[in-house]
Amino acid sequence: LNQGPPAVFLKFSFQNHDLFFFGLFDGMEQSKILNFMSVMILFSSIFSLISLMTRESMVPDIIDEIEFQSEKRQEGAVSSLTSFCSKCMSGLGQFISMFFLWIINYPPGGSEPSSEQLVSLFTLHGPVVSLLFLFPMLIFLNYKLSRKKHNKIKNNLELTNR
Repeated sequence: LNQGPPAVFLKFSFQNHDLFFFGLFDGMEQSKILNFMSVMILFSSIFSLISLMTRESMVPDIIDEIEFQSEKRQEGAVSSLTSFCSKCMSGLGQFISMFFLWIINYPPGGSEPSSEQLVSLFTLHGPVVSLLFLFPMLIFLNYKLSRKKHNKIKNNLELTNR
């Protein structure tokens, strides 16, 4: 593996499992490691879908709350903002992906990666990506719009729009 600053800093050395996730997998069979990584990728995929559905279901409620507070319906502004944020997150995700590929020295083009690089890639895609879902979870915890408050907002909006 490339022993440049990122590789030394993260110390991804999978040959002897000397720091394979800080000793978590020391002496573990490869089939068990593969099973663990598969479960992590499954959780990552599930959380990705849940995050997407949660975000998309929050937008109409937020639009109602903004209309209730400002007395203006601002669907276009909110839609534009969520679209812009989505594009920024996509760009950031691509940057992080390329950074991870650079860290593990993944071969460009059609070159065949080594088994170390494949294990590194699998590790980064599984547990590391799963850990990144902590950020949106923390953001969603600050979402203070309860069902009771949203029903009150909807009822008030229906009364004022009649």
